[in-house]
Order: sequence, then C-alpha cells, then structure tokens
Amino acid sequence: MAKKLVPIKKNIVWLIGIPILSMTLIHSNFFLLSARAEEDKSFGLDAAATKAGLKTGVTLQSRAGQIVGSVLALVGILFFVLIIYGGILWMTAGGNDTQLKNAQKTITTAVIGLIIVLSAYAITMFIGQALI
Repeated sequence: MAKKLVPIKKNIVWLIGIPILSMTLIHSNFFLLSARAEEDKSFGLDAAATKAGLKTGVTLQSRAGQIVGSVLALVGILFFVLIIYGGILWMTAGGNDTQLKNAQKTITTAVIGLIIVLSAYAITMFIGQALI
C-alpha cells in the first residue's frame, strides 16, 4: 500500500507544481510590462486617425493583448474542465484499470497542453518585448 502512494505523490508534485511555477513566472513578467505601458507607441497614427475621424486610443498592441487574453482565458477554462473530468473518472474508476488509465491520460494531457500553451505565450511575450 505504501509503495503505491509514492508514485502518486510524485505525480501530484508534477501535476500541481509545474503549472503553478509556470504561472508564477508568467505573471511576474506582467509587473515589468506595466512600466513599459507608459511609453507612447502610436508612431503618429493617433494624429492621422483623428484627422480621418476615426476612434483613437486603441492600439494594435492593446487589441492583440485583448485577443491573447481571451484565448488564454478559454484555455484556462478548458484546462479546468479537463482536470475536473479526469478527476471524476479517477474517483469513479472503482478498480477498473482501463478507466483509471484513461483518467490519468486525460489529466496528463491537460497539464502538458497547458504547459505548452503557457510556454508559447511566455516565449511570444519575451520576443515581443525584445522587438519593441
């Protein structure tokens, strides 16, 4: 019995620790971004938009940020739903090895998918900061 608990504890560390670490690293970059948000990045386009009678104040960067934020919110909801679904499968397995393996696979793929998406976001933010 005790030998079965050790792999489960190791998996819990990986399943919970890695996403928390990833989110911590990503959110720490937002504090750095707020300092750069004060810079004027309109490149003279606001003046041209005003003369053309268009709405100003909405930059391409802010619109892209809104889209990325919305997509990340959807990914977060999907991750949460998959983790809950995998947990329900795991709890209701009742000794059925195929259902248990299916639950573990669901949780593992959800965590891997979240790590891939957050890593891609972090890389994009890093490259975007280097180019701007």
